[in-house]
Amino acid sequence: KLEVDVLQGVQDKVGALREWAKAQGVPLSRIAYIGNDINDLGCLEVVGFPVAVPEAHPLVLAAARVVVSRTGGHGAVRELADRVLRDQGDPGLTTALRSSATPHEGHH
Repeated sequence: KLEVDVLQGVQDKVGALREWAKAQGVPLSRIAYIGNDINDLGCLEVVGFPVAVPEAHPLVLAAARVVVSRTGGHGAVRELADRVLRDQGDPGLTTALRSSATPHEGHH
């Protein structure tokens, strides 16, 4: 429904993300990545906008810049997409996303 690229069963998520970003011509610094478990940490560390869901592993929560309010499988991606679309074209996008999401003590 979202008409986005999906890769499943990937062992090397960071490698796959790097390849996808290069093929799309998108710098990693311009990518938001939503994670929930330990195997997402590498991707969260290389993207410009690391995001976690509220039920994520504590290390993922600590690595996230933003924790969305909705849980995985229950609107987390939609919540982030709505925020991006709402703030699209705004040079303060990162600030707007950060201020409209649930703040997390461990964000950087």
